Amino acid sequence: MASLGPIDDKSPSVSKNNELEYHEYPLEDGSKCKIGRPRGSADAEKKAKEKAEAERIEAEKNGLLMSHGPELHYDLGSETWRPGEHGTPSDDCQRQTGITWHQIYKSEWVDNFYTFEFKTGQTYDYYFKDATGKFPECNVWIAGTHTIDWTSTDGTIVQVDGY
Repeated sequence: MASLGPIDDKSPSVSKNNELEYHEYPLEDGSKCKIGRPRGSADAEKKAKEKAEAERIEAEKNGLLMSHGPELHYDLGSETWRPGEHGTPSDDCQRQTGITWHQIYKSEWVDNFYTFEFKTGQTYDYYFKDATGKFPECNVWIAGTHTIDWTSTDGTIVQVDGY
């Protein structure tokens, strides 16, 4: 994941949640994506990365390879998440992705601008593939509500990946 920097409160957003800290990073096509994570996520991420790096170095000294945990690739199929809709994913989707609720807002003021809000109890580096093939990312270090703001010609979420 690219290095995250603080977002200024003047940047456009469909939803603002004062319980979240906001960061932005570039997508592959050069457009920007903004995420909202529970306050303290940046510190938790930094500590987890430092710990993981120390464990990796120690494992390499002992000739071991580090496991990154189970990857997840979940194609939503007919359960795609569309702008203007919200709800609870299917039991299978919740079991495989850890996502327990979702909502997608389409901005009324900015063309092709979306906010995806979701709740999860899992810690994953989530990638959400939209209908155009973009993969907005949200690295989850603290369970709870998270948001992603991004631009796209179709903000329908069709796939969830986690690493």
